[in-house]
This record gives sequence, structure tokens and C-alpha cells, in this order.
Amino acid sequence: MMKLREIRQMLFDSKQLLQEELVLSRHGHSFVLRSNNTSLLSELTSRLRNYIVDPDDKVDVGATIVVFEGEDVEMPFKWRQWPLVDGEGTGIRDLKKARAVRQASIGLTFLQSRKHRIARGACAENLDRIEEFIHQQFANELLSEGGVLCHATCIRMGERAIAIAGPDRERAEALANAVLVDPRAQLVTQGDVIVSGKPGFRPLAYVLAPKADAPMEGAAAEVPSRKKGQAKGKKKGAVVPSTKALALSTLVLTNRLDAADKEIDVRRINPLSRPGLITGVMVGATPFSAKPEGGYFAPGEAPSVRAYVQQLKNLDCYEARIDLGAGNMGHAAPALLETAA
Repeated sequence: MMKLREIRQMLFDSKQLLQEELVLSRHGHSFVLRSNNTSLLSELTSRLRNYIVDPDDKVDVGATIVVFEGEDVEMPFKWRQWPLVDGEGTGIRDLKKARAVRQASIGLTFLQSRKHRIARGACAENLDRIEEFIHQQFANELLSEGGVLCHATCIRMGERAIAIAGPDRERAEALANAVLVDPRAQLVTQGDVIVSGKPGFRPLAYVLAPKADAPMEGAAAEVPSRKKGQAKGKKKGAVVPSTKALALSTLVLTNRLDAADKEIDVRRINPLSRPGLITGVMVGATPFSAKPEGGYFAPGEAPSVRAYVQQLKNLDCYEARIDLGAGNMGHAAPALLETAA
């Protein structure tokens, strides 16, 4: 059986890596990003600028993420098949405290362990996949602390946030759009949200994948990469976007309304009593998903519903039953905010 060190050496040549590196930080977790390709590093700098820390700021950095542009490497072992992801076959190979992932149809191979996070192959042609891989590394760090990952729209209301989710994404989106008409409401993210919190404390909402064009605190500024080993001297001008988590006060789960006399019916619920709704907003495991207790999810394995409910116990949970055919929902949003916010 090949050792992790041997696989790592096959995936990249450390002598070819550029001296420039980026420090990426989100919600108290940081990585160094390196590459062997100048244009690839430049593209990732643009895409991930809301993650980038000024090179002069002192940050405790964890592992290094290496994105190596080059020919894909054939590994001398058989791959275990992961269920189809976006219609493409994906192979996995579990090693001791590590996992290799191969997406052969697009020419990418990945390696994950506590110390090594490597992507190798046609990276420049598949920047979305590389970005997802980097986002997953941050997600794994947060999930290791006992968090859960939800499909939700997160809306800021002052210093707190409301998460709107549901098995029927169309209803959740319609309700979120109606709420956003209120001038107090600010869209934080539409996508995946980390909900995390210790038992007995209010859960927090973490934006998993902030977009490059998302609003930043203060004026946006170009944050340069630094050369490895570069001396640190404080500079002015660079603004780091906020990585502060939002206190999540309310979770609204949308569902179908069967009655014809209303277009929305909001009622408080115990999430324990509605496991179907909870299951519908859970984010399933990917080949890159690590378990909080260590190791990685197996093909077909799903996160625990109990873990989700545990995190939702300190939230005000509501079910919003919606009839999309009833017309304009605008007048229902103030009632929802008055009830749930």
C-alpha cells in the first residue's frame, strides 16, 4: 500500500511552486494557498478575495492548500466509486487519516489530510471545482467543531440573522424575496450556511462561500500576495472583510399550503416533531466531507438528523406553509417578521 508521502510527491513538485502565497481566513480558520501557475493564482485571488488576509496581519495558519496545474496523475490503485456528482463519476480512495479523490472526466485529482490539501490536474479549466474544494476545507474545520450545514437563505436583521430554508427551494426563495422588501433586511447569502453552537448557547450562522462581489466592511482594497518568508511590516490601506459569525435567532422552514383561503400560514414548531422538514434542508455528504469525530463519509452515508436537531434546539423554529399560486406574498412578509424576527 502506498504511503501518504509517496502520493503527495506524485501530485506535485515542491520545487516548481511559486514563491508567492495567499493567506485565506474565515471564521477563525486559516490556510495558506500556493500554486505553480501565476495566472491560476491570479484567478483564485480574484475569486477568493473575501477570504484573503493582508500579508502583514498575524494569523495562525493551519494547513497549506496546493493547487498544482499540470497533467493528471494515474494512481497505482483502484478507486472506490462515489455516487454520481453532477452526472460525473467520482472515485475515492481512503488512506490512513487521509482521502484521495479522482474526478477523471475533468482531469482532477485531490488529496486531503490534516496536513495536506492538494488539487492536481486541469485546475485552470475547472476553477469552480477548485473553489468548491477550498470552500470544503473551511466547512470541514467548522463541522469538526460540531456544526451542521444547511441549504438556506440567510438574512441579517440588525445584529441577528434569520435563516429561511425548506425542501421546496422555490417556496423558500419566494418567502426570502418577500422579506427582503423590508428596508431592515439585508441579504447575507443564498446557498449553504453553517449553523454551529454549543449546547445551551444561541447557534451562529457562518457564510460558507462569500462571493467576490459581496459587500465588504469598509472600502474594498487589493490585497497583495506575499512571497514565502517575506518580512512583515505593517502597511495601510488593505481592508479585510468581516469574518464575524452572525447570531442566528430564527429558522423558518417552508412547506406546501393545501388550504385555499390563505397564501401563507406561519406557526412555531418543535424541530423534533418535523424530521421530514429537517432532512429536506440538510446538505448531504460529498467526497470531501470529513466527519466531526474524524475520518470521512462513505458513499451513500448521510449526516445525522440528530446532530441537526441538536444544533436547532436553541433556535426559534417556524414552519411557513405557502401557496405559491395565491399571488403576491408582499403583505405576508411583515407578519412573518413580526412573528419570527
